[in-house]
Amino acid sequence: MAKKKELNLMSNYFNKNSATFQIVEQMRQEMLTGKRVKILEDIIEKAKIEVHLKRREIDESTYGFAYDLNNKIFGGFIERRVIMLISGVFSGDKEGLKHSGKNLPCIIPIDLGTNPHPLFKGQGMYPTIDTKVTHESTLKFLEENRRSLRQDGVGSFAIDSSKFFYFNEKEISRRFKKKRGEIDMRNLIPVINELPPYLFIDGMFVRTEKLIPSARSYEKKAVGFVSYRLKQSETQKLVHKLTFPEGRIDEKERLSDWVAHRIVFETEEELERAEDFFKENPTIGDSRIKYKYTKDYYKKPKINLFRSKNVVVEGRTKKYKPCIREVQLMHFPQFHYNYLDPNSPARHKQQKNLRKHISRKKRNSLIIHEGILQRIFEKDRIFIQI
Repeated sequence: MAKKKELNLMSNYFNKNSATFQIVEQMRQEMLTGKRVKILEDIIEKAKIEVHLKRREIDESTYGFAYDLNNKIFGGFIERRVIMLISGVFSGDKEGLKHSGKNLPCIIPIDLGTNPHPLFKGQGMYPTIDTKVTHESTLKFLEENRRSLRQDGVGSFAIDSSKFFYFNEKEISRRFKKKRGEIDMRNLIPVINELPPYLFIDGMFVRTEKLIPSARSYEKKAVGFVSYRLKQSETQKLVHKLTFPEGRIDEKERLSDWVAHRIVFETEEELERAEDFFKENPTIGDSRIKYKYTKDYYKKPKINLFRSKNVVVEGRTKKYKPCIREVQLMHFPQFHYNYLDPNSPARHKQQKNLRKHISRKKRNSLIIHEGILQRIFEKDRIFIQI
């Protein structure tokens, strides 16, 4: 019996005539056969343009889809609060001051309030709306805190990524709002996101090692949310999957989470109901959803006991092109285990032995492939002088 032809890793986003599809196909064939293939420079340049345009296309519909999604989860008449977390690195410059010569990996939290819609109207001169909102909000935040940062010798901030979180406004205000009305970021961020060494809140750097919640403290503070982000890990995923044994790449191994949504529920029953809802091919607001499949890590956990339901759908939001999206579902205890518990095996990436099953020749090819994919997919890091 003839072997079934593998699917292209990028076929959820590019057709077979695209340069991106062809490059990934060439790389995969080289890893299977061991025969070196030269990827031409002009094809690489075409792929870079394709990825830039696809990223913009995906970004344009993401805010609308996310809005419709959290309307469904929270209810259309429930007021929501949106908080953006910007991850990056502060760098010190002046000698003899508190943070001179240091690099400080940090999260900046920015409260976008209950009506952030004007911020998401068009990308302007930026490549994406996501970049626009992230850059402009960061500039404003840094200007407001410039004096204290400069007094401590901090000279710049490099933006790595941003995430957007939606909450039930009534619940978040009741549980996390301070007397003056602002959100208590020191208590909120540790229960919704992995922590870097520092948070910058209330005009100062706060070390995070003592903020990491235990399972017991998380249980008391846990809050449901809907979040999304445009991922920047395409290169790492492609490099990993290119090494798979022949025949391994099927529909579920293709990249499907260029834009990743996450919903964290209180109970397992709620996430089961959410999966069933997606299977009905529903229409929510201006978005029509076509269910594709579920990567069910609740039924079959990963080797490190990571569990989630990753529901892959095609989202078609009014006025925009359809887009493959992944919606990750999990409940409170599993979210803590997967992302917040520093001692959990799920927090430690199992990368050490990924390439041991391939020959040295193929490992050398993979190094070349990785460099090409970084050129094609990686976004420029944004540096802001303070």
